[in-house]
Amino acid sequence: MTPRINLLPHREARRELKKKVFWAATALSFIAGLVMIGLVWSILQGYISNQQGRNEFVRAENRKLDSQIKEIATLRRKSKGCVHASARWKTCRPIAICRCICSTNW
Repeated sequence: MTPRINLLPHREARRELKKKVFWAATALSFIAGLVMIGLVWSILQGYISNQQGRNEFVRAENRKLDSQIKEIATLRRKSKGCVHASARWKTCRPIAICRCICSTNW
């Protein structure tokens, strides 16, 4: 006759240990996932911030160029007026004509 050994408490303790290990691994995986998500989010926010800085720089440069284009257009209009006036009065020098025409209202 073989002695009967009750292994149920030993099996139950082993099952509980496996459950604890499983839930610890699940919690650790969840925390690691949150850390990775936070890290990726932080990196992406850095990229977005960098790109927004670049965009603002481009906008500022565009505003400068727009003002320069307006200034150039104004100067071209004035110079065309002087050229037309110098064609009328060929005896005067163009600089003197520009000063005369630009200073007086026709």
